[in-house]
Amino acid sequence: MEQSGGRAERVINQTRALNEDMRGLASEIAGAAKEIKSKVDLGPMVQEHPFRTVLIAAGVGYVLGGGIFTSLTGTIVRVGARAMLLPMLRGQLENLVAGPDRRGA
Repeated sequence: MEQSGGRAERVINQTRALNEDMRGLASEIAGAAKEIKSKVDLGPMVQEHPFRTVLIAAGVGYVLGGGIFTSLTGTIVRVGARAMLLPMLRGQLENLVAGPDRRGA
């Protein structure tokens, strides 16, 4: 029984130490948040570009919420890549069809 009493005391001491570490971490996070808030003034950005600010916030929330690794993200990336590549390919094909006399060569 004496051995289990020693274990219980160690667990209690470790729990107290962990609690102190967590309080210190929380204090550091609060200090960092205050520092960031004092350096980044979002007021003018929200006033000048409210729609862009909302889209940025939604994007950050999506990424932080784990949305990067979903099938929806894969679909969005594929659609975006196609939307970017198609105009480039179309321009290249138009240059090929136009022939050397129209390309200035």
